[in-house]
Amino acid sequence: MVQIRQRDADQGSMKVWSVQPSDLPKVLQGLKNLPIETLLGEPEIIPVAEKVAWRYAPEKVGAFFNVGDLILYGKYKNKKGRIVQFSTNDKGQPIVEIEPIPKGRKKNKVMGLFKIWNVAVIEQTQKVKEAHMNLVAQRVADRYISAMGIGMGRTWEIDSVRVHRYRDHFKVTDLTNAGKRGKRVRVMTIAPTYYYKGDHDEWMERMGKAIPEYNSYDKIKGFIKDVLVDAPNEIQIDESEVRGVDVNPGGTTKITLTTGTGLEITSEPMDFMVRSRVMMPGPTGKPSFAQDTLYWPSNKKRDSPIFYNWLKANMAQANRMTITDFRKLWDDLKIPYDYH
Repeated sequence: MVQIRQRDADQGSMKVWSVQPSDLPKVLQGLKNLPIETLLGEPEIIPVAEKVAWRYAPEKVGAFFNVGDLILYGKYKNKKGRIVQFSTNDKGQPIVEIEPIPKGRKKNKVMGLFKIWNVAVIEQTQKVKEAHMNLVAQRVADRYISAMGIGMGRTWEIDSVRVHRYRDHFKVTDLTNAGKRGKRVRVMTIAPTYYYKGDHDEWMERMGKAIPEYNSYDKIKGFIKDVLVDAPNEIQIDESEVRGVDVNPGGTTKITLTTGTGLEITSEPMDFMVRSRVMMPGPTGKPSFAQDTLYWPSNKKRDSPIFYNWLKANMAQANRMTITDFRKLWDDLKIPYDYH
């Protein structure tokens, strides 16, 4: 049952009555003709009540559920079924008939709408949740980097720019055309000059905290130029261009994996390398020694993305594989490889 409350503005009294959910649309239609201030003084009550009515009205059930929709039901919502039809019980409340999946000899079940979940809505909600969590994680990471700075050997990436910090300079890459054939990518290195009288390590720390405040190649470049106005001999800037196909697109991360079988794997969309180490017995009276064999793709641009995508999706499996398994995998993926 749904309670409707109406306040009499003249007498200051309150009327309360209950209606069946299926009758709510008709009641609301009548309430629309009353002065809005008589309804609890809340202008929002009509839109909110309409939403409730829309969900409960038998003729509007399809707004959320439709015949043929996949749903989950049961105590733990772990049983799958398909909606066969909608109807109402003897009290006028909406009910739904469910066909279990797999059907087998199971009979169809009849239950209330509140006892089922829409699979499509759950999947869509999960996607929105994952996208939201990724944004939250990115914001947290950005705040952390802004506060702590870009550490030595670390790469920071946001929107269309990637910044890597080396020991004595920063490398800034514009990702607008990264990974695109026939395009050029701008690359800029930033370093303190020999004329800078202060401590170079301290300068790198300060710059590592300042750069994450800017989210594009041009903004970082503008910031450096502003600094040069006040200190013209403090920073050395070198700009160049490289081919777009030689730069990893934004959003891709380098995968580094040491497997349980002793292999060392490094993979990115533009290249990969696998190091296999075998302990060899030494000459008589001498200790054993390690012999490394390196494997890499014969055609980096064509085959590296194939292995990168496979590895990204099968990290757990790769952790158990031997070098023999990888050589068979490369043959199956039609990836020619060289080794030394």
